[in-house]
Amino acid sequence: MTFSTDEDHSSGDAVARLLEYWRSRGVPILPGSHEHEIAEFERRHRVVLPPDLREFVRQCGGIGGDTGEADARDFRGLIEFWPLHSYESLATRYRHEEQLSLGPWDSRQFFIFADFSLHSHHYAIRLSPDSGAPTPVLLYAGPRYAHIVGNSFSDFVWTYLTDPVGAVRPQTLSQMEG
Repeated sequence: MTFSTDEDHSSGDAVARLLEYWRSRGVPILPGSHEHEIAEFERRHRVVLPPDLREFVRQCGGIGGDTGEADARDFRGLIEFWPLHSYESLATRYRHEEQLSLGPWDSRQFFIFADFSLHSHHYAIRLSPDSGAPTPVLLYAGPRYAHIVGNSFSDFVWTYLTDPVGAVRPQTLSQMEG
């Protein structure tokens, strides 16, 4: 299955295409979260999920196992998406790191939703109480390696689908400041 980069990049379309991609490869998709579970997550963390991520967690509670073979041109098989109840902030996950710095951003606002290569790196999205705030996705692998891999969850998903290496070939953190 291939995806054109000039297709509609709406949030619903991105989620539908991602699920279609996984189904075509026999990847077990776990049941999504109920609206009350989403509301509880938002209340507990004082955030609002952006529409694209909300749609994703409603339809998918993570993936159960391998997403396929990984090679030098396609790293998707090494990325595991988590269920909503497992999401945690970078600040919580890396509370013992001395130099957890994300430039202008607060690490408490970035929530891990996936990992790469058995937790060697984490994918995190910025969440806040402001539904209009930017929601960049970054790849975090330590205090000196935090890079944007999408300007939104949908943007990250389209990169994952159309440019497998791009999902792990990040922009620089300084581009977050824009």
